[in-house]
Amino acid sequence: MRFFFCVVAAVGGFLFFRIMKAAKGMTKVVSPVIFLLGFVFLYLGGWVGTLLGSALVGFANGAGVPFVISQGSMKAGKTAASTVMPLVSAALYLSQFVSPFLMTGASAVLGNFRHPAYLFGMVLSILFLLWSLTIKVIVPKPLELAAELEEQKTASHS
Repeated sequence: MRFFFCVVAAVGGFLFFRIMKAAKGMTKVVSPVIFLLGFVFLYLGGWVGTLLGSALVGFANGAGVPFVISQGSMKAGKTAASTVMPLVSAALYLSQFVSPFLMTGASAVLGNFRHPAYLFGMVLSILFLLWSLTIKVIVPKPLELAAELEEQKTASHS
């Protein structure tokens, strides 16, 4: 089963550029909305909700992480791109370990409720969506990408 979810996340990553091209300036909301739908299905439960919710969350991860990394790298510029990826990766991994502590604190304040992890995921998805709406998306042009890749090749061979 774990293999299935890894494949779903990988498909999200493979389709990232197609999603970015199709959604144009709204790419920034694709991942948060899919995260939100996934957590809603997980909250509703049942085997269909669990499978569909897990697949949607995996797909959102597979499409969302490349979006965050690519936007951060493009905004930082060519010279800072090598520092952006490690910082974004560190932030993503840190959030995995901090979020349970945040959820525990929220549960202590708000009291116990049904499926707090999924509710917390929904709240974070909404915050992610609101934050994403503030991002000015940079859509790279194919010729610029080709020139940049060629420049990287020649720099790595030097």
